[in-house]
Amino acid sequence: KRTKRDYLREVYNFFEYVKETEGITDVREVHRDAIQDYAEHLKRILMKDGNHYSSHTRSVKITALKNFFNCMYLNEKIIKNPAEGIVVLEKRLKLKAILSKEEICAVLDRIDTESLKGLRNRAIFELIYSSGLRVSEVSNLKAVDVDLSGRYVMIRGGKFGKDRLVPISKVAFKFMKKYGGGRGCYFFEGDYGGRVSVNTIGRTFRLLLLKYGYGGKGISVHSLRHMIDRKSTRLNSSHIPLSRMPSSA
Repeated sequence: KRTKRDYLREVYNFFEYVKETEGITDVREVHRDAIQDYAEHLKRILMKDGNHYSSHTRSVKITALKNFFNCMYLNEKIIKNPAEGIVVLEKRLKLKAILSKEEICAVLDRIDTESLKGLRNRAIFELIYSSGLRVSEVSNLKAVDVDLSGRYVMIRGGKFGKDRLVPISKVAFKFMKKYGGGRGCYFFEGDYGGRVSVNTIGRTFRLLLLKYGYGGKGISVHSLRHMIDRKSTRLNSSHIPLSRMPSSA
């Protein structure tokens, strides 16, 4: 759903641009030069932080247009595809910014767990870090899908709509048990009820990193999923699940 929303937004932005620059209001009026001109326009845009779009971001935006016009052509809404042959900018491989095991554990260990909110945050980040869950999966985790006695969670409707069982590490289990779950449907409750939002989780993690000297390194809460080296001795750490299958041990 999010991908559809983001792609449609890029299409709307394109049509706002060609309407303003060329007076184009009909999809059938779009020509190849208009798309190429828009691609050049994207290079000139300054964001709020004063930086230009990265080549990857521009690639995503042009890819959205190519997909849209391919769809229009295949469904015979246009007789010629203006995006045909337009080369999407080469995507450069970008190394993910991560912290070492010692650094991330130091950050997590500093979370104040005296309050229910702090306990919730510690449990969330430990679960993401040790079990490799997506932030959206943690946000949507329902109380009925958490089995603390068996030390696993059921993730429903994950990527490609598949359900899966995911084990909980000893450390995540410790804080999830102390937290106990929300009072309503969702295990991790928001500050004002309901589920804790993806934005709240992300913002909280960014503030933690900033507080302990790791801000500005391009690290997000999503990066926690990529901080596990399964070939290293981290597998012996209590931060790492002992098994990929649920266990009552």
